[in-house]
Amino acid sequence: RIFSPFYLYRMTKLIHREELERVVGDDIEKGSEDWVKLFARFEDSKDRYFISDQALKEILQKKIGWNTKQGKAVRRLYGIRLEGLFRGHFAVTLNKQPQSAIKLWIERIYANGVDTLRNFMADNDYRVVIKTALIAVALTVAEKIRMLIQPVAHYTNKFVLGEKGFSDIFVRYHHKIGNKFIQAYTLKDAPGKITPEHAGKNMFEARGRKELKNKTLQLHTHATGGEAALSAMEWIRMNGPTAPVVIDTSYAREPYGQPSVHVLQKL
Repeated sequence: RIFSPFYLYRMTKLIHREELERVVGDDIEKGSEDWVKLFARFEDSKDRYFISDQALKEILQKKIGWNTKQGKAVRRLYGIRLEGLFRGHFAVTLNKQPQSAIKLWIERIYANGVDTLRNFMADNDYRVVIKTALIAVALTVAEKIRMLIQPVAHYTNKFVLGEKGFSDIFVRYHHKIGNKFIQAYTLKDAPGKITPEHAGKNMFEARGRKELKNKTLQLHTHATGGEAALSAMEWIRMNGPTAPVVIDTSYAREPYGQPSVHVLQKL
């Protein structure tokens, strides 16, 4: 039995589509022009596409409404983007891949539902992140795919450039990748060692950079208890109630994640 490397992407996409169909209900006729436009992003093809906010508004105003409870639910679901982790020139492997393989992989994960390329190098080699991100940008410009980039900085409390170093990396991404192609900037706490003090300092430093003021800054941590939970709260406190925080859990012990999400639910 062959396990498709795209299976989880496709299953996540189908779950997302089913939930949007449930919220829309019978208020948009299935198979109609509006239905086709609304669900085009879920097609199994590199030609799938997103409609603009204006086009979405025109569809909703016909029957559902833009600011109704149902309309807001549709807008929220439509705005959710599936992210796919990408480790620079390693792609999703342990070996460096040629540019042709990276290009093919980006095309295939996009066709299978990935909307945002989450580009990450554990050693913070921003040159590799930029180089591979620009492959996706080139494909997007050529209108073969419509993918956004989420460049990632790997957090360590021993980062050689201090707090300023993280925002310096993000500013490099801003200038080299192109702001319109970037969905968000992420600080990834893979070892689960971030503290509330560091989370606050990083956010404060990044928010002070003019290139980053209007962009989403996201915290991603692999721990769910103790200071990690407090760090997530500090990140939200400084960035507002809609600040995205990713809690990455697994059945492994910390620092690589633990299934204690209930700790956060009680906060």
